[in-house]
Amino acid sequence: MNILNEIYNLNVDRSILKELDNYKLHKEQAFEGYRELKNQLNEEQAAALDKIMDINLELLEDELEQNFKNGFKLGAKFICEIMS
Repeated sequence: MNILNEIYNLNVDRSILKELDNYKLHKEQAFEGYRELKNQLNEEQAAALDKIMDINLELLEDELEQNFKNGFKLGAKFICEIMS
C-alpha cells in the first residue's frame, strides 16, 4: 500500500497515537495548574494572568501557522528534489 493510501485510510504508526495521548494528558495537567494558580490570585492579578495567557495564545497561534507553512514548503521542496 502506498503512503497516500495509508494516510487516507488512517493507517498510522501506533506510536503517533501514544504521543497524542501524552499530549492530551500534558494539556490537562497544564490547564489544571493554570486553574490552581488563578484561584490563588486576587481579581486584579487573575485578570492580568488572563491577559498574559491570551497574548501567549495569540503568539502560539501565529507560530503554529508559520510552522505549518514552513513544513509544507519543505515537503514541496523535498518532492521537487525527488522528482528531478
